[in-house]
Amino acid sequence: MPRGHAHAMKLLMEKARLCLRARQHLGRFEILLREEAWPCMGDLSHLPASRQMNLVDEYGRHMARIARTLFDAIAVDLNLDRTMLSSYLLEDDGTFRIYRYPKCTNANDYLAMEAHTDSSILSIVNQDEVGGLQIWQNDGWFNIEPISNTLVINLGDLMQAISNDEYMSIEHRVSVNESKARVSLCYFGFPTDSCSISSAKYRKFTYKEFKMQMQEDIKAFGSKVGLKRFKIDAQNA
Repeated sequence: MPRGHAHAMKLLMEKARLCLRARQHLGRFEILLREEAWPCMGDLSHLPASRQMNLVDEYGRHMARIARTLFDAIAVDLNLDRTMLSSYLLEDDGTFRIYRYPKCTNANDYLAMEAHTDSSILSIVNQDEVGGLQIWQNDGWFNIEPISNTLVINLGDLMQAISNDEYMSIEHRVSVNESKARVSLCYFGFPTDSCSISSAKYRKFTYKEFKMQMQEDIKAFGSKVGLKRFKIDAQNA
């Protein structure tokens, strides 16, 4: 997908913990990927600005459909209330970001992005060949090596809450490359502001309340506290 047209894609789903039932439903997602024709998402500078924006919009629409297909498969596995599915994942209001990380000669002394979990339902990452994405696994940082025509699916905090910790939010970070800049295309899927989330391990909260608490914690501590604030047995700081 980063260059040319990709007619087949693989899914790299580190720590997603999809059970067999969910994997069977993902079969239709793989068919969708084989049938899609993907526009070049490499250097677009030679194209008119209007065409660049059209390509970005088209890419976002593709990601929204992929996010919906993935979430619907997980929803079946979790036996979620079908009337809530549209509020759990709002396709028309996803966030698409293009990250560029400059090269750094002192790569061992810095991070391109510090360790964190996403506040989304899920995120879809398309990283270039430079690499640098790492996830926390087995008490250490594990490199997600770039694979051609591959998307990386990260599950976020809200998926963890909705699933009652059956699906865990992935702690990840981005390392710095000393000789090359890195570009990453990231799509984030979120629920509606009024979406009510509750489970046995978390007190009931809306996505709007989650965002407000996150902003308060960032102002107070410099970083988000996240789901720990809503854990039923947690001692809030």
